[in-house]
Amino acid sequence: MKKLSLVLIIFASFLLLSGQGCFNTSKKKAPVGPPDAAVWISTDKGETWQQSALMPTLQGVKNLGDLSVNFLIFDPQDSSTLYWGAGDAGLYISYDGGRSWQEAKNIIKARINDLAVDPKAKNIIYASISNRIFKTTDCCRDWKDIYIDVPGVAINALAIDPVNSLKILAGLADGRLIKSEDGGLNWSLFYNFKTNIKDIFYNLNDPRTIYVAMYTEGIFKSTNNGINWNKNEALDKISGGKIFYYGFFDETKKDALYILTDAGFLHSDEGTNSWQEYKLLTPPGRVKILSFAVNPKNPNEVYYTTDTTFYKSNNGGNTWITKNLPTSSRPIYLTTHPQNPNILYLGAMKVQNKK
Repeated sequence: MKKLSLVLIIFASFLLLSGQGCFNTSKKKAPVGPPDAAVWISTDKGETWQQSALMPTLQGVKNLGDLSVNFLIFDPQDSSTLYWGAGDAGLYISYDGGRSWQEAKNIIKARINDLAVDPKAKNIIYASISNRIFKTTDCCRDWKDIYIDVPGVAINALAIDPVNSLKILAGLADGRLIKSEDGGLNWSLFYNFKTNIKDIFYNLNDPRTIYVAMYTEGIFKSTNNGINWNKNEALDKISGGKIFYYGFFDETKKDALYILTDAGFLHSDEGTNSWQEYKLLTPPGRVKILSFAVNPKNPNEVYYTTDTTFYKSNNGGNTWITKNLPTSSRPIYLTTHPQNPNILYLGAMKVQNKK
């Protein structure tokens, strides 16, 4: 009996000294870290990162760190103004380069497919949500529904003519390219590509040149304001080159593009007649590239991300430096500051399990 009492005393003492330890039978979940989606900013070309997710309110500062990013768009007249498409949470705006955010009111809180800011009047903005287009003329305080298409046909892309900002183009999921020449009051069919439109680019150096990118059929180009269109046949010769994700102009040339495809990210020559494939550490098809960016003033500085890693090259992709990502969320959007290429912006999507 004494031996049993002694054993019980020793066992109880062990529990007291070890705390709950391995004997913890509680079903309480382990603590998790702070939400790490949203926007991340680096001021030193990706060496260090800081999350940008704070929104001052009358009730205090709110953390938006659990919201996703599907786009980051700078105001073409004011690089301090940045628009954040926050997935199903709608639209947020920063007027200080991303240091703080405000929620865009009076617009449907849903995923915004695309956003276009008037290049001559920053108070005028167009947004496409599902099969509708909205317009604000008072810096996002109020929005007006200016176009509704048939249910189930998403309006994926918007673009504003850089010369005549009353002219708006919209690309639809069924392949129609529609236009308005009076700021969205009236619309007409411009062209029918008969395949899902992903994006539209005006060449700022020559606004007569327009590119329309498809999800799975490559890129079409017009050099006469959309009167005639030609498919970029060079992309068809690259395995995966026709599967388009996003792209932007090479600002060091008159007419050249960077695009992200299933072939990785590609760079065109002048006129986009041929394409260069970057020598990546991660072969396209085996490791998915989620985002990329290029220094607009120095095309030798190139960046891209996969699910787990940030890659940086200072010599046009001949060699790469690898770093851990600052977030465990999916890094799906990467861009540089339009005036200061030392500053990078990374948009992360909240996911349950990254695979």
